[in-house]
Amino acid sequence: MTSKRERQNELAEFGEVRAYRLLRQNAFSVDRMPKNFPLFDLMARRGSCRVLVPVKTRNNTTAKGRIKTNAYNLYTKPSHYEAAKKIADFAGAKIFWVAVTVDVKAKTFSAYIGDVAKLPSKKYIPMHPTRNLRNYRCLTKNQRDEEILAAWSNVMETVSV
Repeated sequence: MTSKRERQNELAEFGEVRAYRLLRQNAFSVDRMPKNFPLFDLMARRGSCRVLVPVKTRNNTTAKGRIKTNAYNLYTKPSHYEAAKKIADFAGAKIFWVAVTVDVKAKTFSAYIGDVAKLPSKKYIPMHPTRNLRNYRCLTKNQRDEEILAAWSNVMETVSV
């Protein structure tokens, strides 16, 4: 049985690898940041455009099996966004987020990208499926991936009596 921390780490790794591939498919040259780098996961370039990218990967369901509608945490710790912005400014880069949503049951994932500067708050990415997703650039939608593991599910099994 996979622990919650292992599941989260495997899901995060999956999302970072898929975001890396999707950015490369969109003609970016991409590098991964060192593991556990606190502010960004990827650094990408296309021509003179440079972006630093935090990748946020989540299951598409809540623990009760309902479709998730809440925001994905981004820069929730005090001063993290300010530090990220200073690094980006120094590097001549913008900060773009990538959000990866995984459907463990269907073995599919979707990925969206956006400019952190355009978010209403730098603390989170609004990810409500009907209100927010249409406002973001979709990198892929419901892409089948056999590497998605059932062990990544966050749905809590309940027993009825």
